[in-house]
Amino acid sequence: MTGASAHPPRQRALDIQTPLRVLVVEDRPADAELMMAELRRTGFDVDGTRVDTQADFVRELKARPDVVLADYSLPEFDAIRALGVLWESDVTAPLIVVTGQLGDEAAAECMKLGACDYVLKDRLARLGPAVEIALQQRRLELETRQAEAALKDSEERLKLVLEGSRNSFWDRDLRTGAVELSPQLALMLGYGETEQPRIASEWTDFVHPDDRSQAAATLQAHLEGKTPDYEAEYRLRCKSGTWLWVLDRGRVVARDDDGRPVRVAGTHRDITEAKAVRERLTESLQQLRALARRLQTVREEERAGIAREVHDVLRQEMTGLKMDVAWLSGRLAKAAGPDDIAPLLEKLEAMSGHIDLTIQNIRRISTELRPAVLDALGLVAALEWQARDFAKRTGVACAFVSELEDIDLDTERATAVFRIFQESLTNVTRHAKASQVTARVAVRPAAGSDQRQSSRMLAGILHLSVEDDGVGMPKSRTGAQRSLGLLGMQERAMIFGGHVTVEGEPGFGTTVSLTMPLG
Repeated sequence: MTGASAHPPRQRALDIQTPLRVLVVEDRPADAELMMAELRRTGFDVDGTRVDTQADFVRELKARPDVVLADYSLPEFDAIRALGVLWESDVTAPLIVVTGQLGDEAAAECMKLGACDYVLKDRLARLGPAVEIALQQRRLELETRQAEAALKDSEERLKLVLEGSRNSFWDRDLRTGAVELSPQLALMLGYGETEQPRIASEWTDFVHPDDRSQAAATLQAHLEGKTPDYEAEYRLRCKSGTWLWVLDRGRVVARDDDGRPVRVAGTHRDITEAKAVRERLTESLQQLRALARRLQTVREEERAGIAREVHDVLRQEMTGLKMDVAWLSGRLAKAAGPDDIAPLLEKLEAMSGHIDLTIQNIRRISTELRPAVLDALGLVAALEWQARDFAKRTGVACAFVSELEDIDLDTERATAVFRIFQESLTNVTRHAKASQVTARVAVRPAAGSDQRQSSRMLAGILHLSVEDDGVGMPKSRTGAQRSLGLLGMQERAMIFGGHVTVEGEPGFGTTVSLTMPLG
């Protein structure tokens, strides 16, 4: 018996094959057809087979049906017998009793023997939902079995890994104070396995005196529920007298009826080499930052040299040229015939104007390369001048707010802050489409320092922010910060232990913030 339904095949949501293979134990073909029709009506794509003998039932089980529908009251082979055959086979298909009449005791017997449900033939509308529930139950049972098998397999693999690893494993009974340690710990510390009990009984003596209190406090915090896990790094004494760094990780694995921890277990891992590598990496990072700082200094020195050359040499040349033009203008003015000379004078006047403009551009380039105001008046004045210059050049209103008259910074830090401010304003010009920019600079006392603040801060944390009311920036871009401008600002700040963040949302503007320690 096969057929198709206009309804979407419901069984696909249950992760079984399509069509639904149905094995019907029924001696009346018409009743079997009614069952198939009802399943199709409720949305199942059905491939059904009817049997009425045990031999046929056993044969059809080889096709591994998805569900079995069996009549309770058949003369030769009924639902009870079908359940017995299913128990003896490896087929996991659920069985639903479909019969004309079924008393409470008979129904209870069927359910006790393993039937998933029962449906009366005069109420076949329940058949579709009953099949769906039965299939869901079967799927959950299969998933549970698979999970249990996977867990058993995982436990076996973990056991092999633990036996083959160099990690040490420990288990402490908090009620008795007894500690069990794996043999790997003795080997890690250079002892023989026979010395393992002494290590367990004298555990505290093996921990470095400088590390005992911190390790104990960390474990106590976990036992009190303040941390989800216990994790501590400390040193253990080796048989040779040297010290071995270990990473100790564990957690509470058993509690009493009142919820108090009674057992905690964990592992020791030898991190001596990792610790040394970490220290070497930290030292290398510090060296790289020192190198980057030196490169930044060299770059600024080169810019200052170029600025002096442009300012001193080119301006002198342009000034000389202007004097020559003035001399030529005077000579030509004495020539006869004003009609002949007038066009030349106009041309010379235009040349003089261009030369003036050239001199102004040279001054501007010199200022951009190395603003003289930064050296002459200090950081706050330089930032204020840059804000005014930005507003003048772009037409975008730029308010500058400072809580201080000046900030005492070394040249390198002041230059880094100024360049970050310049780059922030450049980004506003290029991307923000803003009408208003607000820049703020302040210094907050560092933690533990004197909270009094004078007009010239000598220590603390510098805070610089540039906020615009432009189009904003998507969070994906503020989080990635991949543009060269943003990366450059971040690198400048990191050289001096600072940090640059960019926050913004589309339509609500963008804020660039810099924090940098002053000393």
